[in-house]
Amino acid sequence: MLTKKERLHLKSLANQLKALYQLGKNDIGPNNIALLDNALKARELIKVSVLKSVEEEVKVVAMKIATQTNSDIIETKGRTFVLYRKNKQDPKITFPKWK
Repeated sequence: MLTKKERLHLKSLANQLKALYQLGKNDIGPNNIALLDNALKARELIKVSVLKSVEEEVKVVAMKIATQTNSDIIETKGRTFVLYRKNKQDPKITFPKWK
């Protein structure tokens, strides 16, 4: 579980990211889940865009993918969402020390 400060730090990092993946109407299958899982393992923080052809709300799509990839939803904004999962073997993102 992430603290509020950690979540805010990740949001600031996500502002600089471009959406790496686009999900279409039939793209929430095992192949794309595995692709997003590998991306989370490699990068820890990814931004995903949801196309307008998807009839479900973006938050619902983000929840489905987050539960299947065991990741945290950092934010949903418009048709995009950001996921984070810490890589236990090789962490890429370090958090500042807060007082």
